[in-house]
Amino acid sequence: IVHGRQPGHAVLAQAAFLALVGKVALARPDRGGLWEVAQAESSKRRSPLSARVEKYVRARVDQPIRVPELARAVGMSLSSFAHAYPAEAGETPRCTIARLKMEAAKQLLVAERLSVKEVAGRLGYATQFEFSRAFKRIEGKPPKTYAAQMNIKHGHRKRG
Repeated sequence: IVHGRQPGHAVLAQAAFLALVGKVALARPDRGGLWEVAQAESSKRRSPLSARVEKYVRARVDQPIRVPELARAVGMSLSSFAHAYPAEAGETPRCTIARLKMEAAKQLLVAERLSVKEVAGRLGYATQFEFSRAFKRIEGKPPKTYAAQMNIKHGHRKRG
């Protein structure tokens, strides 16, 4: 249903599905025999697990980060982490890594006005192409286009 619509929608749909499955798994029958699903926490309030993962990723945003590494960093087996994290965070671990890297990329592109090649290197991507492809998949436009639009919007002149 969401395939081909907007970048990242399939991943978000999968994460939402996994979060729903987690909530249903924790549902309990009430006195009337109906199943009660716990109310979702505020989206602004992060679980301890997601906060630890985000802290770890932010501290290493300049390096390639893999999901098994995250699981080890938070003291969980890969299997447990792969099931628990999406239910608690509302997104997959790979989505969190990509989101935080893109937040850093946007900062480097606009505020520090680095080139796409420099940003790719600073964020631990093997190549500029790999970074550009990831950026476009998540942001919907190439990093060079994003930077140009943001610099125009904020009144920055091209460096050079």
